[in-house]
Amino acid sequence: MAEENLLSRTNRKLLSKRQFGLLSLLVIVSGAALGTQFWLVPLLRQRAREAILQRIESVGGQWADIPVDPMKRRLLLSGSKVDDELLIEIARKSRSLPELTQLDLFQTIVTEKGLEAITTGVDQVKHMVVFENKFDDGAIEAVLLRRKDLKIERRTPDPVASGLAMASIPRAALISLISVGSNILAGAGDGRLHVLDAEGNLPRKTIAMHENWLFDLSVSPSGKMLATAGGDNQLAIWSYPELAPVSRITAHTGDLHGVVWLDESHLATVSDDRTLAMWELKNINDSVEVQTAELIRKQSILAHEKAIPRIRASLDRRTLVTTSRDDRLMVWNVDENLEIRQTAKLEGHMDDCMDVQISPDGQFAMSVGYDGALMTWDLSTGKLVKRDQVSEGRLFCLEVDWQRRLAFVGTPTGVIEVDYVRGKSRAVEDQIFVARIFKLEHSMLSSDGMGNLYARTNRDLSPFKKASIFEASYDHYSDNFIRNWTSADIVPTEQLRMARSSYPDSGH
Repeated sequence: MAEENLLSRTNRKLLSKRQFGLLSLLVIVSGAALGTQFWLVPLLRQRAREAILQRIESVGGQWADIPVDPMKRRLLLSGSKVDDELLIEIARKSRSLPELTQLDLFQTIVTEKGLEAITTGVDQVKHMVVFENKFDDGAIEAVLLRRKDLKIERRTPDPVASGLAMASIPRAALISLISVGSNILAGAGDGRLHVLDAEGNLPRKTIAMHENWLFDLSVSPSGKMLATAGGDNQLAIWSYPELAPVSRITAHTGDLHGVVWLDESHLATVSDDRTLAMWELKNINDSVEVQTAELIRKQSILAHEKAIPRIRASLDRRTLVTTSRDDRLMVWNVDENLEIRQTAKLEGHMDDCMDVQISPDGQFAMSVGYDGALMTWDLSTGKLVKRDQVSEGRLFCLEVDWQRRLAFVGTPTGVIEVDYVRGKSRAVEDQIFVARIFKLEHSMLSSDGMGNLYARTNRDLSPFKKASIFEASYDHYSDNFIRNWTSADIVPTEQLRMARSSYPDSGH
C-alpha cells in the first residue's frame, strides 16, 4: 500500500512538472506572439517606413497633404531617377504608407512593369496623374479594366502644364474669382466654373468649361457675355447669365492665363507662350435660340521673355498692364483703332511678378510677386513709387481697396492686409494657398488651393462664411459638389505649418 502511494505521488509530481512545462511553453509562445505583434512588427514596419521615405526623398519626391480626417497624402514623383524598382519597392512596403492615396508620375522612366506593380500592390491609391512616362495608353487601359476604383488622369506633353501639374496644388483649387451681380463665379483647376449666390439663396451651378485650369474670368461691358481663359490653351465666350457657349478658339500655344474685354466685341489675352493677343468677336448671331459668334485674331505681340500670369485693364479699357515670370511688368496703350502698343517697362521685382491692380484714375498700379514685395508704380512715368516688403515668402495674388488705401495679398497660409500709406500690415493665417482675393461692397472673398471659398469681414478679415468644393467624405475632389455657405471654420495650425514649408517651393 505504501509502495502504491509512493508511486501515485511520483506520478502526480511528474504530471505536475509536465503541466508546468506546458504552461511555461504556452506563456513563452504567447509572449513571443504578443511581442512580435506589438513590438517587433511595428518596429520592422517603422524601419521599412523610414527606409522607403528616405528612398522617396532621395529622388526628390514631394508630398502634399489632403485635409481630411484621417489625413490623406498625395505623392509626386518626377525625373529620371524614378524607375520601376522604386515603384516596386513602394508597392512592397505599401503597408508602411497607409496615408498614400494619390500618386503622380511626371517625366519618369517608369514602364509597364512599375505601373503594374504600383496599381496591383497599393490598393489605397485611388487617383493617379501621369505625364510623359515610358508606358503607353494601352498599359493604362489594362490597369483601368482591372482597377475599377482607380482614376488615372493623363496630362498632355506641354512643359508649362508639366510645371503646373508638379505644383502641390489640387485640381479643385479655385484659381479665378469674380462677382457678377449677386452671383460669385469661381473657376477651378479641373476646368469647371462654380456659381454660388452671395447670400446662399439660389441653387449652385457647376459647368464644365475647359479641359483643365480655368485661369481667368472676365465679363463684357454690357454684362451679357463671359470670357474664360483655360489651361487647355483656349479662349471661350459664353452668354450670361445663361452660360451657354457662344464661341471658342485655341488662342495660344501655351496655357491661357488672362483675358480682359476692350469693348463689347474685342478682347485681349495673355499666355504662357509669352504673347499678348487681341481678338475680335465677329458675326454675332443672337437672333436665334443659340447665340453664336466667331473669334478672329487681330494682333499678336511677343510681350515678355517668360510666361505671363496676369493681364489687367484700366476702367476706360485703354491701358493694359501685364505681369511676367521674367520679373517685369509691361504697360500697354490701346488706341482709337484698337491697336495695342507698349508704353513702359516696369522693373524692380526680384522674382516672378504674379499679379497687378490699376487705380481707378489709371495713374498708378500695384503689383506683387514671389519676392514677397508689394510695389507701387506711376504708370505715366514708368517709375517705382514705393516698395513694401510684405513677406519673406511668395505672394500669389492682389486686391486693392483704393478708397481705404488698403492692399490685400494672398500667401501660402492666408491673407495679408497692407496699409500702404502708413506701411503697416497684419496677417490672417487661416487658409492654405490663397489663389484669389476679390473685394465686395461690404466684405472680402478669398479662394484657395484646397477648393475653399471664404467670405471675410472688412473690419478684421475674419471669415464668417465658407463654401467648399472638397467633398471630405471621399478621398477626392468632387466634379459636381459644392457646399452651400456655412459658418466658416479655421484651418488647423499644423496644416498651415506644412503649407508654409511646402508651397514656397511649388511651381506656382
